[in-house]
Amino acid sequence: MQKIKVISLIALGAIIAIAASEFLKPELELDKQVFEIPISKTVSVEGFRNNSGGATVGFRYYYYVTDANQERQKPFLVTDSQKLDIKVNSDTSFSVSVDSNIYQFTNMVWVDDGEQLTALDISLEAHRP
Repeated sequence: MQKIKVISLIALGAIIAIAASEFLKPELELDKQVFEIPISKTVSVEGFRNNSGGATVGFRYYYYVTDANQERQKPFLVTDSQKLDIKVNSDTSFSVSVDSNIYQFTNMVWVDDGEQLTALDISLEAHRP
């Protein structure tokens, strides 16, 4: 009897946690494009300002890699700066340098160049202001 109660409480807690995470998820309000640079003929990096914080929270900037399909996936970089220095090394590799706080970064980015999926090599150099 006790095991059933414990399992029920764990299941109920998991359901409540999942529901709360969906309702409390911050919304994106990408209101202005602040950055765009081509990496190759079919791939580019685009940056957008998130203006969902209101007057009490500073802007955050979301940077995406777009490919031949023009689909934005998850951002590869989230920061509080709209100024990035990008050095293109090749069609599948680039370096990012930023002087601000980094909230999210991933270098696990795949793009569709129209013929096949290709992994991008992204390196990050960050300096706190």
